[in-house]
Amino acid sequence: MTSETTECNLSTSGRLPLAGLLALATSGFITILTEALPAGLLPQMGGSLNVSDAMVGQLVTLYAIGSLVAAIPLTSATQGWRRRRLLLLAIGGFAVVNTVTAVSTSYVLTLAARFLAGVSAGLLWALLA
Repeated sequence: MTSETTECNLSTSGRLPLAGLLALATSGFITILTEALPAGLLPQMGGSLNVSDAMVGQLVTLYAIGSLVAAIPLTSATQGWRRRRLLLLAIGGFAVVNTVTAVSTSYVLTLAARFLAGVSAGLLWALLA
């Protein structure tokens, strides 16, 4: 289905594509939640990972770096892909890396998971735009 067909369907039916908008809103919520939640849990995460508060703060930094370095290249690389597939891939990426972050006892593994969460976020922000 092309964007012209979608616009035509929207104008003739008079209804918004609520399911698609809800999926995008939910993915935006997941992105922000994944980004912001660790900031409130840094002391507890540092204790669990046996690192200082300053070291565990790098988990937030690596997430931001992952988003930064991935957004433009992934947007360019996936231009021809179906948007639904990309959305599901990004949400699946969040599910995997957030699970790894939750169960990890290794600081290095948690850093890698946070970086990959940022990569998923970079892809999602491009889709949302």
